[in-house]
Amino acid sequence: MTKEEAEKLKTEKFDPDKCLELLTKLNENPEIDCEAFCLVLLEFVKIINEMSSALSIAFKDITSKVAILRNNYKVNPEWEGPLIPFIKKEMENKLDILNSENNKKHTKDPKYEKYESSARTVLRMLWFTEFLSIMLARLGTDPKKAASDAAKEAYEKALGPHHPFMLRQAAKVAMLAAPGRKTFNTKLFPTLREDEICIYLVSIEDQIEKFRKPMIKFFKENNLMDLP
Repeated sequence: MTKEEAEKLKTEKFDPDKCLELLTKLNENPEIDCEAFCLVLLEFVKIINEMSSALSIAFKDITSKVAILRNNYKVNPEWEGPLIPFIKKEMENKLDILNSENNKKHTKDPKYEKYESSARTVLRMLWFTEFLSIMLARLGTDPKKAASDAAKEAYEKALGPHHPFMLRQAAKVAMLAAPGRKTFNTKLFPTLREDEICIYLVSIEDQIEKFRKPMIKFFKENNLMDLP
């Protein structure tokens, strides 16, 4: 992530129209443009940051995952192109399993000594986007639901099953730090009516699922769901 992007994440407010614009662009390519995917993730960080500082800390690794995805294209410039073909190249070269800790077991190439695969990184971002999708769907279909309740439900379904016990306990506390519904609406949608907010939330959730479900299908078909 560039310094300019880092500063924007600190100062820019979440913009629902920009979010939908980025999601629409991402969904134009079924093979997933990596930079479009990264920009969507960074826009999602703004949602988390607006909700609470505890949640911001809990999801601070999203920006590092964006950096990994971008850097992997620098490591493998000859694989330039969409993300799905890039991951297929990793699989062909048996790089998909690399997580920076197990690399010595699987490769002798010094270029990949600290490599974290895009396959592994995207998998974890699909867990995150499922969390966000569930949370936004809960909020979009129930205008009175507290963000803390929606976040807790989404965490238990999407992220909790992938986390060890101690991390789950810490994450549950972070979910409870999410705001009540009125504060959520005011922070993220300060100029909109309650019904308009629900329309935006459902629309964003719908756009997330348009790319997330096909990507999950690809990961399942290629036995990538359990990358360490």
